[in-house]
Amino acid sequence: MPHIDPRVNEIYLALGEFVMKFAEVENQLRIVCFDLLGANSSGANVIAHEMGVMACNKFIRRVHKWNGEILTERADLTLKHLELLLEERNNIFHNGIIETKDGFVCRKFLTMPLAQKYKETLVTVTDFSCMIHDLEVILRSLSVLRFEFPPSVIPASGPLLDRDFLKAFQLPLPPPWLRKPTPTAERM
Repeated sequence: MPHIDPRVNEIYLALGEFVMKFAEVENQLRIVCFDLLGANSSGANVIAHEMGVMACNKFIRRVHKWNGEILTERADLTLKHLELLLEERNNIFHNGIIETKDGFVCRKFLTMPLAQKYKETLVTVTDFSCMIHDLEVILRSLSVLRFEFPPSVIPASGPLLDRDFLKAFQLPLPPPWLRKPTPTAERM
């Protein structure tokens, strides 16, 4: 239902777009894990389907460590930034929000004792736009991430793609993140 104030409508539209883009990234991350589990494995889909963002990130890192490989810089930066965005998402959805004309004020007080300080963060339409941009960058990185894995991580079932060909799809390092960790105001 439309709100009387068009600025509030804009905030909800940005929130909805962020939610949809985050879900798309989660799905792509599961596909990467599915590839690591072995696409021909009958249980791979069941396992990967139940994995959240943190479980997928840990799984990707563990597979590389198990095989004695080091994640590429791009993969490492992508997974770290996705964890930052996951924290932002969780703050918005799980810590309580108050709608304002400028954005959502996220308050981390619902699960805290009254004597402790709580953190308050304003999330604006611009913040949502930056996070959506970063999710697009993450999607692009994840789409080529599996081709950057060394052959010892994913056995090749066909001809390997030429690394020079893959460079055409890559972003500069470090990736062009727009969303930085948000400053918070502490209150008593």
